[in-house]
Amino acid sequence: MGAGSVSATKEPPLPPTAAIRRLLVFAATVIATPALATTADDLCAPSANPCTITGTKTVTPGSVIDVGSRRLSILGTLNLTSGAMTLRAGEFRIESGGKLQGKGTTSIAGATITVVADSVLAAGRADLSGAPGGTLIITSSGPLIVTGSIDAFSNAQSGGAVSLTGTDVTISGSVDVHGGPDSFGGDVKVIASGSLSLGGSLTATGGDGGSVTLTSAGAATVSASAVVTTSASRTAGSGGEITATAGGDLVIEGDLTANGRSGNADDGGGDGGSISLTGASIRAERAANRIAAVAGSPDGVGGEIELIADIGDLSLRGRIDASSPGSDGSGGTISLDAGGAIALGGSIQIGGGADGGGDVDISSETTITVAAGATVNAAASGTGGGGTIDLDGAEVVVAGSLIADGGNTAGSTGGSIRLTACELRIATGGRLSSLRPSGDNTLVGRDHSSIAGTLRADVATGLNRARYAGPGHAPQILAGASIQPALTLVQDAAIIPCAGVDTPTPTPTVTVTVPPGSTDTATPPPTPTGDAPNGSPSETPTPTPTPPFCVGDCTGDGSVSVADLIVGVNIALGNQPVDNCPAFDVNGDGMVSISELIQAVGNALDGC
Repeated sequence: MGAGSVSATKEPPLPPTAAIRRLLVFAATVIATPALATTADDLCAPSANPCTITGTKTVTPGSVIDVGSRRLSILGTLNLTSGAMTLRAGEFRIESGGKLQGKGTTSIAGATITVVADSVLAAGRADLSGAPGGTLIITSSGPLIVTGSIDAFSNAQSGGAVSLTGTDVTISGSVDVHGGPDSFGGDVKVIASGSLSLGGSLTATGGDGGSVTLTSAGAATVSASAVVTTSASRTAGSGGEITATAGGDLVIEGDLTANGRSGNADDGGGDGGSISLTGASIRAERAANRIAAVAGSPDGVGGEIELIADIGDLSLRGRIDASSPGSDGSGGTISLDAGGAIALGGSIQIGGGADGGGDVDISSETTITVAAGATVNAAASGTGGGGTIDLDGAEVVVAGSLIADGGNTAGSTGGSIRLTACELRIATGGRLSSLRPSGDNTLVGRDHSSIAGTLRADVATGLNRARYAGPGHAPQILAGASIQPALTLVQDAAIIPCAGVDTPTPTPTVTVTVPPGSTDTATPPPTPTGDAPNGSPSETPTPTPTPPFCVGDCTGDGSVSVADLIVGVNIALGNQPVDNCPAFDVNGDGMVSISELIQAVGNALDGC
């Protein structure tokens, strides 16, 4: 060879045993890496119906597997290692024991899988867990049933997202999108164009809770076996959100929780989350039912809970809780609103600590009933002030307890309770309590009110008050009523009776108070708003002979005292005989009428 030429040297042939070994390695590699599925034909024959997955089939990321109108049935595992894929079928089924998998790892996110079909059954498992959790979107133009498990959770990062849409949707299995202790819970959305039935569990917990949204165009039922939770899982974490909206009746028998988690002096406590329930009517009548957005100690703020019955009744027998049990906590807010009647047979808890009790607002276009044994509690502990309780309806009947007491420590204040109705009744056994300084109980009976139960406020600085439109609408105190301090009557021309408008009066609102200690059950008579010299009311009275004496002057000293007025009221109520003060009986019929009481009040104000 010439200079610069390179001679090619041929490798000697491999020994027979080495050649065989290399061939075996290559074969093992091929066997260990099966071809990925990209189209429906990679999963089953074009004529196969159902298209059935047995063993394990792995899909190329980004693929769209469309089997047309056929059934796609997973008995084995249909796997996506990463990325996204779409599955289309006439009927889609994850059979019991089958698995739809898009699972990540502790450091890789779960996949995204979209399923579109005419009907869906998920009886096996869908696993899209990872870091963070993946996304599963199932849309059925017909029914959607979940009896198995759907997981898109993460133990290290945020939970994933699951969206389920169908005509009638039934979930008796589980959906889990929880997040890690330092991250957020995921999101669950269930949408039914027909009815929705939930009997399983929906979990969106996390360091801070995630969200669960249930929407149904028809009726929706959360059965007693169901559990929906978006509570916090880390120290001082806050609860998430739960929303349920039904175009038809909404029945809540299972537990809904969006609780904050307790912390410490450095981190504080987590706040309660929010729960919003809306339906044509709402029934939560299982006594053991819990709807809770409780705050963590020591200083978390209770959550927000809202129930709206658009056109029908709202009936509650379980426990609704947006309290803050920590020593420095603050109660949250609870709102109930109904086009029909509201019946409370359980408990509403909205109490707090040093930052005070929360606020309860209950409104109905018809009747509000607080049954015997039912409780609405907005009390505080420590130095906290009591919260507020406001009931407004055409008729309000209280046979249970409304409590807005302040704490037991110096510096606390009483809360405020206000009841407004055309017909207002505090029944025997009914109790309103706003104890501690400056607390008040206010009754506004637009047509009529009666008290047979108990009113309690601070004797020195508290207030029990009844506001009414005018003569003929003054409250009635029944035998057995207990009122401390004594009731203050406020005739207020700004209050419009439901049954019709009284003749307007030109004078300002007039207030009369029975001095504490005179009697628990005495009711001061209505105060006239006219300013005629003889004390007659501004309304045109029925003509009666002018009495030759001073009406209401029991002692004959030429004046009418508060003590005289109390005697007159007790005669009118039948608690004393007319002989105790004949000066009230103008027409000599042996009774004391409202018009006679009004004349006496005029004499007390203007003199005889």
